[in-house]
Amino acid sequence: MTSASRAYAAVAIGVFAVWWAAVLVKLASVDPLVAAWWRFTIGSVGAWIAYKLVSRNTRPILPPFTLTLLAGSLLALHMILWFASLELATVLASTALVCTYPVFTALFESATGIISWTRSLSITLVILAAITFTASGVNLEAVIYAIASSLAVTGYFLLLRYARVKGYPATLLATTTYATAAIITTLASLALGVNPLAAPYRSIPYLVALGLVPMLVGHTLLNYALASLPATVVTGAVLTEPLGAALLAYLVIGEKPPLEHVLYSLLVLIAAIIATFPPGHRGTSSRH
Repeated sequence: MTSASRAYAAVAIGVFAVWWAAVLVKLASVDPLVAAWWRFTIGSVGAWIAYKLVSRNTRPILPPFTLTLLAGSLLALHMILWFASLELATVLASTALVCTYPVFTALFESATGIISWTRSLSITLVILAAITFTASGVNLEAVIYAIASSLAVTGYFLLLRYARVKGYPATLLATTTYATAAIITTLASLALGVNPLAAPYRSIPYLVALGLVPMLVGHTLLNYALASLPATVVTGAVLTEPLGAALLAYLVIGEKPPLEHVLYSLLVLIAAIIATFPPGHRGTSSRH
């Protein structure tokens, strides 16, 4: 199997794992900060174990501290804001808005410095989707949280893309980034008087799964793929997440979103497709 084939396989498995995040958050039914703490703490421990298994005692090439701190901070902010949005909206509505980040990624990756008409159209569609979601009864606070979460994870993916191109191992990047995010959520919990260890017993299995499945498996595989694929392709692969997560939410917790939310989610999907695969785009290159 070629490196490109491995990268695409990693994206496929990683995206399916990420689908489960919203459902597990709903099942856990805890404070967003608590859910984020469990996800990052377990994810960082799992990533450290994975790194030790594959490193074979080689001398680690640590990424710059500033990069790790910034990436970890953006990832923590992304998760906390998204989980807060999930408290106030359906899985489909919240996830569709969070998954606008391929649009923002495409904008930042444009080397021309000029926003093309396709980028402008994609941004217009995202704004239209946010307005229609709000007008259809989705909590405005949930919309704001979701869009802010999307912007945060855009920065995270771009930083990770840069780090992987520089040759830093995916497992080491995952370990340092997740650990940084865990420290940040711990400090935030202490500052706000939130005790993540006081989560209800019934929530613990879902919180553990939240750290293992979408965090460790999902994000680690997506980070691995960033070494061989452009960030727009990797993030573009999560275009399936709103529909996949909504399907799981329907099957697992019986959450059936209103029909208009499905239609508005298609606006977001179209926007992300336009941003990720604009006219004339060739997806064969692994570097921008």
